[in-house]
Amino acid sequence: MKPSDTTITFSHCRWAMSWATGAEARVRYGMLLRMIGRNAEARIVFNELLLQMKRAPKYLREAQAEWLSIAEKQLLT
Repeated sequence: MKPSDTTITFSHCRWAMSWATGAEARVRYGMLLRMIGRNAEARIVFNELLLQMKRAPKYLREAQAEWLSIAEKQLLT
Protein backbone atom coordinates (compact mmCIF):
# COMPACT_ATOMS: atom_id res chain seq x y z
CA MET A 1 0.00 0.00 0.00
CA LYS A 2 1.40 3.40 -0.98
CA PRO A 3 1.43 6.23 1.59
CA SER A 4 -1.21 8.12 -0.36
CA ASP A 5 -3.45 5.04 -0.29
CA THR A 6 -3.04 4.84 3.49
CA THR A 7 -3.91 8.52 3.88
CA ILE A 8 -7.04 8.11 1.80
CA THR A 9 -8.05 4.97 3.69
CA PHE A 10 -7.33 6.59 7.05
CA SER A 11 -9.44 9.64 6.19
CA HIS A 12 -12.26 7.44 4.91
CA CYS A 13 -12.27 5.32 8.07
CA ARG A 14 -12.37 8.39 10.32
CA TRP A 15 -15.28 9.73 8.30
CA ALA A 16 -17.15 6.41 8.33
CA MET A 17 -16.63 6.03 12.06
CA SER A 18 -18.31 9.38 12.67
CA TRP A 19 -21.68 8.13 11.41
CA ALA A 20 -21.54 4.35 11.71
CA THR A 21 -23.67 2.86 14.45
CA GLY A 22 -22.22 -0.64 14.51
CA ALA A 23 -18.94 -1.94 15.83
CA GLU A 24 -17.47 -2.79 12.43
CA ALA A 25 -16.32 0.72 11.52
CA ARG A 26 -14.61 1.23 14.88
CA VAL A 27 -12.89 -2.15 14.76
CA ARG A 28 -11.66 -1.52 11.23
CA TYR A 29 -10.47 1.95 12.26
CA GLY A 30 -8.59 0.48 15.22
CA MET A 31 -7.00 -2.12 12.97
CA LEU A 32 -5.93 0.60 10.53
CA LEU A 33 -4.39 2.58 13.38
CA ARG A 34 -2.47 -0.51 14.45
CA MET A 35 -1.35 -1.13 10.86
CA ILE A 36 0.23 2.33 10.62
CA GLY A 37 1.90 1.99 13.99
CA ARG A 38 -0.46 4.05 16.13
CA ASN A 39 -0.94 1.27 18.67
CA ALA A 40 -1.85 3.44 21.66
CA GLU A 41 -4.67 5.10 19.70
CA ALA A 42 -5.85 1.71 18.44
CA ARG A 43 -6.06 0.41 22.02
CA ILE A 44 -8.17 3.43 22.97
CA VAL A 45 -10.57 2.77 20.08
CA PHE A 46 -10.94 -0.91 21.02
CA ASN A 47 -11.32 -0.18 24.74
CA GLU A 48 -13.92 2.54 24.19
CA LEU A 49 -15.91 0.27 21.88
CA LEU A 50 -15.91 -2.61 24.38
CA LEU A 51 -16.85 -0.29 27.25
CA GLN A 52 -19.70 1.21 25.24
CA MET A 53 -20.99 -2.21 24.24
CA LYS A 54 -20.96 -3.44 27.86
CA ARG A 55 -23.66 -0.84 28.48
CA ALA A 56 -25.61 -1.77 25.33
CA PRO A 57 -28.68 -4.01 25.34
CA LYS A 58 -28.09 -7.74 25.01
CA TYR A 59 -29.62 -7.94 21.52
CA LEU A 60 -27.13 -5.36 20.28
CA ARG A 61 -24.15 -7.11 21.87
CA GLU A 62 -25.27 -10.35 20.23
CA ALA A 63 -25.68 -8.67 16.85
CA GLN A 64 -22.16 -7.22 17.10
CA ALA A 65 -20.55 -10.29 18.71
CA GLU A 66 -18.20 -11.03 15.82
CA TRP A 67 -16.76 -7.51 15.81
CA LEU A 68 -16.53 -7.40 19.60
CA SER A 69 -14.56 -10.63 19.53
CA ILE A 70 -12.14 -9.14 17.02
CA ALA A 71 -11.72 -6.04 19.21
CA GLU A 72 -10.97 -8.21 22.25
CA LYS A 73 -8.39 -10.22 20.29
CA GLN A 74 -6.75 -7.01 19.05
CA LEU A 75 -6.28 -5.90 22.66
CA LEU A 76 -4.53 -9.17 23.48
CA THR A 77 -1.89 -8.74 20.78
